[in-house]
Amino acid sequence: MKLLTQEKNDVFGREDSVFRISYSGATPDRNSLKEDIAKQLKIKSDSLVIRKIEPKFGKSESLVYVTSYKNKKDLETLELKHLISKNNKEVKKKEEPKEEVVEESKEEKSEEDSTNETKEEIVEESKEEEPSEEKKEAVEESE
Repeated sequence: MKLLTQEKNDVFGREDSVFRISYSGATPDRNSLKEDIAKQLKIKSDSLVIRKIEPKFGKSESLVYVTSYKNKKDLETLELKHLISKNNKEVKKKEEPKEEVVEESKEEKSEEDSTNETKEEIVEESKEEEPSEEKKEAVEESE
């Protein structure tokens, strides 16, 4: 991780920084980047916001745009709410589906099976019916 630029913004009491990060595999998540950047800037991770992660096409590196505040109160008053919520999301593991959903799908399958059975019955009935007289005559004429 390399710090490219750091600009102080006294009007808002914050610092805007740009980092270049290198990684292997997928782009790192915001939480892990936030911790690493906070260590490098020697500030608390709850007083900074990752504004943007810009991956470079075809490379395993990204530019990370960060805004750091003097304290958490300034961050909450000045920063956009959607960025705050985006940066505070925890990585969630996939939960197992609820039993209710499984039961519903079983009911749907039984409905599908019953419709398939009725379709098969109709096909069998049509096969059992004798050919009409017109078809019989046409067959006799062709012979």
